[in-house]
Amino acid sequence: MAQTQTRTAAAAGAAAAAAAASIVEREWEADRTHREDSPDLEAQSSPPRSQVKPKKPARASREDESNWKLCCYALIDLLACLGRGLWAAWFGCKWATKRCCYPIKEYVFEVIDRWTRWYYPYKARVPSKGDIPGFQY
Repeated sequence: MAQTQTRTAAAAGAAAAAAAASIVEREWEADRTHREDSPDLEAQSSPPRSQVKPKKPARASREDESNWKLCCYALIDLLACLGRGLWAAWFGCKWATKRCCYPIKEYVFEVIDRWTRWYYPYKARVPSKGDIPGFQY
C-alpha cells in the first residue's frame, strides 16, 4: 500500500511539473511574438542634431506654482503668528511690570517724603500759631 501511495505522489508531481512547463512555454511564446510585432528601435531613433530645433524652456506647471504659493502663504502665516505672539508677550510683560512695580515705587516715594520731613523740618507747611503777628491791609 505504501508503494501505491508513493507512485501516486510521484505521478502527481510529474503532472504538476509538466503543467508548469507548459505554462512557461506559452508565456515565452507570447512574449516572443510580442517582440516580433514591435517596430525596430533603429526606426524610432531621433533625427540628426542639425535638424533638431532647440526647445523653449518649459514653464513651471500649475502644480509647481501652487506648491510655491502654498509654501509662501504658510511662511507668511508663520511670521504673522510669531509677530502676534511677540506683540502679546511684550504687552503682557509691560502690564505685569506696571502692576508689580507700582507698590514698590509708592513705597520708595513715601520713604523719601518721610526722610525729607525729618531732615528739613523748617520746610513743613503748617499754619502759624496764634502768637506770631501777621500782616493785613
